[in-house]
Amino acid sequence: MTSWRKAVSPLLLLVLLFAITVGVASAQVTSSSPGGETPGSDVAQAEGEEGERGSINFLTPDEPFAEELAPGEGAILFAFDGTQGDIVTVTATQTSEGFDPFMVLMGPAGQVIAYDDDSGEEIFSSAIKDVTLPINGSYVVLVSDFSSVDRPPSEDGLKGTRTFEVMVTGNKAPIGDPNYSEDSVILFHGNIEVGGVTDGYSSPEEPVYYYFLSATQGDVIDIQIDEADFDTLMILFDRAGVRTHINDDDSERGGLESAIRGVEISETGSYLLFVTAYRFYTAADADTSFTGGTFTLSVSQASK
Repeated sequence: MTSWRKAVSPLLLLVLLFAITVGVASAQVTSSSPGGETPGSDVAQAEGEEGERGSINFLTPDEPFAEELAPGEGAILFAFDGTQGDIVTVTATQTSEGFDPFMVLMGPAGQVIAYDDDSGEEIFSSAIKDVTLPINGSYVVLVSDFSSVDRPPSEDGLKGTRTFEVMVTGNKAPIGDPNYSEDSVILFHGNIEVGGVTDGYSSPEEPVYYYFLSATQGDVIDIQIDEADFDTLMILFDRAGVRTHINDDDSERGGLESAIRGVEISETGSYLLFVTAYRFYTAADADTSFTGGTFTLSVSQASK
């Protein structure tokens, strides 16, 4: 088994290269070390053809980013750069009726910095206000709704398209930091491919373990927590940063370990996977009881 430690291994980085596509800022998914060298064959493959890359939305300071969740979609990711000590505010404001945005702000190594449901200026809108960024790096914003943040969408979410705007203020790029690139968003992460097994952890300091999952078009895969000493949660995103699958407890085994089964891969490339704990966002609470633990993750071809 292979084990990656997010906080102590600077070579294990998920690099999301900026792209400007149809006037919208996004971040292309590839992988490399800070010096540009590829740490392994998996990474070299991910840096190959353009079709192997994905993209997530990138937030420019003080500029609202209009987005939507289509019927059946429960969450979507955004990213921005920040400098240690920046005091930032992130808002998610609904522009369609019936949507109650819920935001989680996460750090470069899976830290949960803050979360919010209804603190925005408009009723039901979200605002994470005046948060001090702890380190230089790239930050991830997950936008969902209160009923879907750690579970599949509600019946209402399955039916209608929900539109909203996200904006960040107060942040600036950490120019001069050796791990900063004007063209890159960097997250510490682990790698896994079909047939792989790896160990990881979730802790109060780093509740979310980011994985870079490589798969081939036509694969039908199972993603499973084989062992864990806590109540796990897995979240899989497509190559545009939209959540496609989420599981808390595997119904086939009847325990607290998670499994996402029968995932059909429509495009060769790498997909972002979160391994964390149920109600992971509460790790940001001052009086949190979040503990986390260790786990073993495997990815295999789905059994027929």
